[in-house]
Amino acid sequence: MPSKGNQNDKSFFKTVAGYFSNRKDFPQQEDEVKRKNQTHAINLKFDVSPSGFMASNIVNQLIDQESQMNYQDRLVTEAYEKKNELESFVYDFRRKLDEKYAAHLPLNLKTNLLSTLDRIESWLYGEGSRASKFDYQNKLDELKKEILSIETKYKYA
Repeated sequence: MPSKGNQNDKSFFKTVAGYFSNRKDFPQQEDEVKRKNQTHAINLKFDVSPSGFMASNIVNQLIDQESQMNYQDRLVTEAYEKKNELESFVYDFRRKLDEKYAAHLPLNLKTNLLSTLDRIESWLYGEGSRASKFDYQNKLDELKKEILSIETKYKYA
């Protein structure tokens, strides 16, 4: 048999639930369902284009600027590669003068060649540090022309 306290608890909860269900400021479940059913679907029209929001003349202008920047980047990269080639040639030939050609070259010729290599090296790190690809190529060709005769002369020595 249930105790008297439990019956009082059940009646209390029934009273509280009845109180809240009769109040207007607490929505009931039926109202929530009605609100959920009140939705509207609208079809939106949109246009997808590669340029997005910019006019075609602006897009063309930006494409031209990009191609000019790519060209400038390529020139800088090629100049850097030529500078590196010239610098490598200078160091490599200086090493050859000390090792391979040391016994075969007269002292005055070796001194002149080392002077030329030093001059080109100082130009590389000085005023030639921001030279163009063509300037580096001209210096390299000039140096190779001067050294080629020595290499062929002492190649078989």
